[in-house]
Amino acid sequence: MNPLSIVLASSSLGILVLGVFLKRISDSRSTAMNCFFASACLLFAAYQSLARTKPEWVFMLPFLSSMLFLGRTLGLWWRTKKEPELRPHAQLLTAATSICLVATLSAWFLK
Repeated sequence: MNPLSIVLASSSLGILVLGVFLKRISDSRSTAMNCFFASACLLFAAYQSLARTKPEWVFMLPFLSSMLFLGRTLGLWWRTKKEPELRPHAQLLTAATSICLVATLSAWFLK
């Protein structure tokens, strides 16, 4: 296993755990589905970094996950101005976004 696949697989696991916490906190099905989709994308990118059949997927899938979470995070932080009870949800989404950004940057620099 190369270091990139380890980073991507651990990021996938982290996103999956955060998705479970987000589902419990907010009971939002769309947020949970985004977390599961991002986790699957990161896991597939880890597989592609080992298989080396399509090397462009190694960067594009974590980038897609990062953009998915970044848009939801920015929108949720915007809503916390009027609804402060959404702050824990926004903090967990920020953590998921940062995990995806770390995976994206590591895919960019380690490929």
